Amino acid sequence: MFTHTLSAKTILVKPGQNIQAAVDRSDNNTTILIQAGIYKTDKSIIIKNKKISGFPAWEM
Repeated sequence: MFTHTLSAKTILVKPGQNIQAAVDRSDNNTTILIQAGIYKTDKSIIIKNKKISGFPAWEM
């Protein structure tokens, strides 16, 4: 599943989507917002020089 880009510098990740995909397509000036939920992965998420923030599902 694809993540949603809210603006040039913010990416929204919803439950069931891939956090690593958002990290991979972001640059150092991008904020990744992760909506509350359960995210399954079979490996570690690699994050370098990124801003990642979680928020409750009802805020979107």
